[in-house]
Order: sequence, then C-alpha cells, then structure tokens
Amino acid sequence: MPAQISLDALKVLDAIDRHGSFAAAAEALFRVPSAITYTVQKLEEEHRIKVFEKRGRRMVLTPVGRMLLQHGRQILQATESLSEMAQRMAHGWEAQLTIAINALFPVEVIYPLVKRFQQVQPDIHILLRYETLAGTWDCLHDGRADLVIGAPGLPPEGRSYDLLPLPLMTDNAFCYVAAPEHPVCQLEQPVKRESLRRFTSVVIPDSSRRLPALTYGLLESQPRIFVPDTDAKLKAHLAGLGIGFLPRFRAAPYLARGELVEIEVDITRTDHTHHLAWHSSNQGRALHWFIDALREENPFAEMMEQGQALR
Repeated sequence: MPAQISLDALKVLDAIDRHGSFAAAAEALFRVPSAITYTVQKLEEEHRIKVFEKRGRRMVLTPVGRMLLQHGRQILQATESLSEMAQRMAHGWEAQLTIAINALFPVEVIYPLVKRFQQVQPDIHILLRYETLAGTWDCLHDGRADLVIGAPGLPPEGRSYDLLPLPLMTDNAFCYVAAPEHPVCQLEQPVKRESLRRFTSVVIPDSSRRLPALTYGLLESQPRIFVPDTDAKLKAHLAGLGIGFLPRFRAAPYLARGELVEIEVDITRTDHTHHLAWHSSNQGRALHWFIDALREENPFAEMMEQGQALR
C-alpha cells in the first residue's frame, strides 16, 4: 500500500508557496530550514515524484507539485473547517440547522432573522425548505427538519414535541379567488358546490411522505392543477388557470388592483392553529436562537396584518 501524504507535508508546501522560499516557510512555521527541506525530500522519495525544481536561484513547484498544492489546500481547509465544526458542536452549536416553513408563507419573511443569526454564527449552514400541510409534521417527525414554522393542528404521536402557537391564521384569513375573466365570476353568488366542481382547482399537494395527507377546500371529482408552492398557485390564478383559496395576505394587493376577484362560495374552510414546533430533546443552540427570535418578533403575523389592511 503506498504511503499516504501527510497533512504536515501539505502544510509545508502551502507555507513555501505563500512565503516564497524554504527559509521564509521555516520562519512562518517556527521550524529550522533543514526540517522544511527534509519534509519535502521525504515526500518526493516516498512517492517517487518531483515536487520542486530549480530555476536559476529559485525553487519552483513542478506541475505535480502545483497539483498537490491545489488539492492539498482543499484538504487543509476541510480539516480546519472540521476542527471548527467540532469545537462549535462541543459548545452546543449545530453544524447545520434545517428550518421547514409552511408553503403558505414566503420564505423571505425570515431572511432578516437569518441575517442576524449570521452575525452570531456565520459558519453554521442554514437549510430552508418548504413543506405543505401534514408534510410540516412529517419532516419534523422523520428528522428532516429541526424547526417547523406554521405546522397545522396537533403533532403526530410517537415523539415528544415542544409547541409554540403562532397567530398566523385569523378569521377570514383565506379568500376564494379567480381571475376576472374566469367564467366562475359570471355565476350567481354564493357559488354552489355543484357549480364549482365544473372548474379546475389550483392545488398545492400535501408534502407528507408517511403521515396521512390533509386537504382543504377541495371537492370530489373536481379537476385539479398541482403546483409546487404558493407563488406558483398565485400565478396560476392570475393566469386564469383555475380557482381556489389563497391566503388573504397574498391575494390582497391583486384584489385591490382588480387582477383577482374574490368569489363567495358555498364552502367553509376551517383551519387549525399553526405552531412553531421542534423535538423536545433538541437542545441545539442554533435551534433555540431562532425559537427565541421568533418569540420576540413574529414576522409572519406582521405580514398578515399588512394583508388585512389592504382589504
């Protein structure tokens, strides 16, 4: 089995290249010049390669040496990051935090919180993802998320969760909409369920993988267009592709400009209380930083109040 290239040898190559000479590298690494020379010679002998060659009075990297340095620096950076990650975890900070957001809400609402967090721990990876309906609980239950914002109703059994109710959905929080040229707008209101079944509904499917799926405002035998998120659903309504419920805060500006029309329908949409949710056993400092920040300020509630004001 061939000898492995040591991290020390890579550090020596990096120091020689950065500081311009063996002597300067030795000074930077607090070693004697002979130790630097020995490390390079050992590397060349063990692997039967030439790392440096003499040009005039200078020693320069060969193509092989340049390749070793390029990839070696990636390895050195990775080991440094690994060490920093281990130190953070030893002090309770996660290497990565995954936050799942109910697809009703635009993810950019929490960007100001993420920006603040970056000032505290800039090296922790933040993964933001959308989930829909029961999919919010499903991803938390299966460990695909550390924190869920806007999980509807009660959590599934089998795990212990901490919950913080969020006043996201108030009375009249949803409106049934269509583009003004859509034929449903010509019908007498409230439009009966039998009449609504004739028209395509725009739907964001439940993202749950294991838990029973939830649906709101759908009728049997109604044709459907499935879209990935609320932005796509809004655009589908604006394009006249279908009808259905939208959060009022998302629809309000378009209703005000006449680009959408609110339809009174013979359907009652009942929504659950929404929660901030996480596993009780998760004591990660990044997780609890976001929990505390969301307790102090609820940007989602502020967004919904602005939507109500536009009515």
